[in-house]
Amino acid sequence: MKTLLSEDQLRVFVPLLRDLFAHVEKVRASAPLGLQVKRLQIPQGVSESIAAHVLNSGSLGVRLQVTPSRSRGDLEAATQTGIPAKLEVKATSETAFQQFGEKDLAADVLVWLHFDDFFWNPSQRSIWVHFLPKPRTVIPAPTKMDLSKFLDIAHGKVLSTTVDLIKLLHLDQEAVGAGP
Repeated sequence: MKTLLSEDQLRVFVPLLRDLFAHVEKVRASAPLGLQVKRLQIPQGVSESIAAHVLNSGSLGVRLQVTPSRSRGDLEAATQTGIPAKLEVKATSETAFQQFGEKDLAADVLVWLHFDDFFWNPSQRSIWVHFLPKPRTVIPAPTKMDLSKFLDIAHGKVLSTTVDLIKLLHLDQEAVGAGP
């Protein structure tokens, strides 16, 4: 069974990621070949852990009991029936482009964390969280799409909110500033 990063571990790891992402963006902006330097991806363990903390915190208006999946998915949420709901987590930065596979569509809930420029913009405190029950009702087959299209086709079915990640993780703003 996979494990999630604790809040304490995220408090250490998120500032390190912000520094790393900021450095890559600085290289991309300053070097003539910088545009050929690929942007970093948000580590899956980080996005899943953040999703679990957000959902467990009640930031979406309801507090869930989310744990790592025991059935090869990303996360599970406790339900009244006793059968855990399967949650799949997607994470994007400013490109906001995502691929949805069969496993994502078969989930009970799809959670899309949109970090935008959170990891390299020191003034950015918040991320977008999109929570879509029964994703197959909106996305019938595996596909690729950007966040704008996702929100258009899921209109009225997706719960979206911003979450102040700095506040949620109890991070000191000065400790998470991107860049040297």
